[in-house]
Parts: sequence; structure tokens; C-alpha cells
Amino acid sequence: MAMAGSLNVYAGILVMNSMAVVLNLITMIVIIASRKLRKTHNVFIWNIAFSDFTASFFNVFTILYRHFTGQFLAGPASTVMRTSYLTGICSTVSVALHRIAIIRFDPFNTRKLFTGPRCIFVCIIFWATFLIIFFMLQYYARRVYITISAFMPLLTFGAHCLCAVCYGLVYFTISGAARKAGLAGDTLKQRVKQNKSVLMTFALVVGTNILCWAPFCSRIVIGYVRPDWIPKTPSLDPTLWFKILENVAISFQGLNGILNPVIYFTRLSAFRQLLCAACSSYKNKRRSKNGESSQQTKETSSFAISAKM
Repeated sequence: MAMAGSLNVYAGILVMNSMAVVLNLITMIVIIASRKLRKTHNVFIWNIAFSDFTASFFNVFTILYRHFTGQFLAGPASTVMRTSYLTGICSTVSVALHRIAIIRFDPFNTRKLFTGPRCIFVCIIFWATFLIIFFMLQYYARRVYITISAFMPLLTFGAHCLCAVCYGLVYFTISGAARKAGLAGDTLKQRVKQNKSVLMTFALVVGTNILCWAPFCSRIVIGYVRPDWIPKTPSLDPTLWFKILENVAISFQGLNGILNPVIYFTRLSAFRQLLCAACSSYKNKRRSKNGESSQQTKETSSFAISAKM
């Protein structure tokens, strides 16, 4: 069984990933609960939040499981985590493709090509495809699965980079697509501005994904090039910095899950308006409570003075 104090080593990882779990859970609940956010274009945002929630949850769960049982939790847990990473990337790319497809094929939303159920079906396909592939490889092609698992962080990092290239191409072609769709004048400017704003928001998501995955990929590359640097025991040794790098790298993955909801609620107007409304409502409630308490204090004081007289 793991030592009780060993959790101190993973404190940063647990804090970051726990915050990511909470923030992405809030994002998922808000999108479902708010009528303003229950829109077709937010289906992929919900799926990204669910992917980040799943990855962060299993990061926390595997660490706690190893701490209390002394055993590594592999197999299904690692498969779900890898699936969540790839599904999040596919959903992020889908946001860009969804935007350009709307302008090119259904700019006035008259053909109803992109409905909520269809977008949900696409997200389910993402999850089902990757889960089936990884489970089949794990149980029927163990060597291939181990090879893919070893290179998975680098593949994920490469996928994020390709996603960034995709966003760049979509951003620079969206104006031309709008003109080909027959939009002109103020309608053209408004639609292009709206879509570019959304694309810039998710380009920021892609950028933070790349930055947060870079330390983990560096740790993997170092492990391949110099395996003798990897510490084999928990005691202090010359490779202690490698263990620190590993913990920082995993913590950055949790930070990635934290930054995405922050970007949604600060960059997307519908999320920002909902957040401002919630803050305003909270302030009004506090003021009303303070007003009631001060009024009760005044009444109590007046009653005490009259009683003395």
C-alpha cells in the first residue's frame, strides 16, 4: 500500500485536475440547463467539456487508486483517457468545419443541414469509434496497443498542431466562402465577423492545448532518448528533476482542462452574458440580504430603546 505522505508528490496534479473536473462539469450543466446555450453549435463545446472532464477525472481517480491500493490502474481507464483526448481534438476540429460548412452550404439555416441530433450523433460516433479501436487493440493486438500507447502523447500533440493548421486555413477561407454563398453587405460583414470571432476563440483553445501538452511530450521524448535518466526509486537521485518534470507535465494537462472553460466564459458572448447575469443576480441577493439585516438591526435597536424608556 502506498505511503500516506506520497500524495504530497501529486498535490499539484490532484489540485489542477480536480479544478478541471469541477469547471468542466459546471460548463456541461450550464449548457444543458440554459435555454440560451442549448443550441446546435454548442453541442461540440459540450463534448469538448465532457472530454476534458473525463480525462481529468480519470487522472485523479488513477492517482487515488494507486495511493490507497498500491496498484496501477491500467487497461480500461487508460483506454477511456486516450479516447477522451482524441475525441476532444475531433470535436475542436468539428467546430471549425461546422462554421465553414454552414456558410458554404446553409448560410440562412433554411435547409436544416446541421441539427442538434445530427451533431450529437457525430459526437457519439467519435467516442464509439475510438473506444472500439483501443479496446480491440488492447485485447487482440497487445503489441500494437503498447506501441500506440507509448507514442500516444506525441500523436496527440501532433493532432493538436494539425488542428491549429486547420483553424488557420478555415479562418482565411471563411470570407470567400461567405461571398460564394451569396451573402453581401451588412449581412456578409456580420456573419463573417461572428464566425471569425468563434474561430479565434477555439484557435485560442487549440493554442493552449499545444502549450499544455508540450511539457508532457518533452518528458516522453527525454524518456525515449535517455531512459537511464528516468528515476526507478522514490529516493532522491540525480534524476529527481525528471520526476518533477513528469509531475509538472501531468499538472499542465489538468491546467488545459481548466483553461478551456475559462476561455468559453470570457470569449463567447452567450457564455459571457450568462456569467454576467449570474454575478449580477448574486450581487443583488447579497445587497438585499444586507439591507434586510441592517433593517432588522435598526428595528431591534429601536425596540431596545423604547423598552428602556
